[in-house]
Amino acid sequence: MMLSDLKQRWNKEAVKKADLQVMKAVAFFLGAIIVREPRQLFMTTNNPSVDASTNECLFHSATGELVFRVQNQNGFFKSSKTVSDGAGRVLLVAKKNPISLAKWSITAPASGAVVAKTRTIAGMVKYGCEVMLPSRGSGPTFMVMPDASLQRVMMWQVNDKNVPDTPMCEAAYGSNVVMGLVSAAVNDWSYSLALDPGADAALVACMLCIYTDLVTWNALGGAFGMN
Repeated sequence: MMLSDLKQRWNKEAVKKADLQVMKAVAFFLGAIIVREPRQLFMTTNNPSVDASTNECLFHSATGELVFRVQNQNGFFKSSKTVSDGAGRVLLVAKKNPISLAKWSITAPASGAVVAKTRTIAGMVKYGCEVMLPSRGSGPTFMVMPDASLQRVMMWQVNDKNVPDTPMCEAAYGSNVVMGLVSAAVNDWSYSLALDPGADAALVACMLCIYTDLVTWNALGGAFGMN
């Protein structure tokens, strides 16, 4: 093999390696873009019991895969929620304070640790929750509130004074929900969720169900003069 042939072969190998590096860089860049895109989930309500004492909130991906199942045990004095993944593994368990509609304690059964606690937002007693994570101290960690148009539910992380708050999730109401309300007797809720990167999807699913309970109860209270 002549020297010129060796140089030509070496040049071809160098081009292949360079192309491979470019392809890896492009793949990494595209992967980063995909990771930064909001994650889409769709929630529907399944009501297996006639008296609505138990129901399920099912969260599916855009391809129809079951991502989370939230089993709701409903009652004014005693309510609980169990969040499982698509394979049935329990991720979170939430229990309501018997004398409050918006005070919940959320734990991780695997460790027994308290993941979050909720309470109502001052001035938004009927339609807003704030969530405290023990790891972040006593102040609120993120908020759950309807937007001004009553077309969606917003969740965002509360940051320090000089740092802008971080969006977590935007949940648009389904076509069966009008002005943020639905037939409380039917309790048939649906949402289209866009989760921002970094948001804890299981905790978001749990909090959306807690928020929905709060709105449902207040709708019933308004209808029967209980508010």
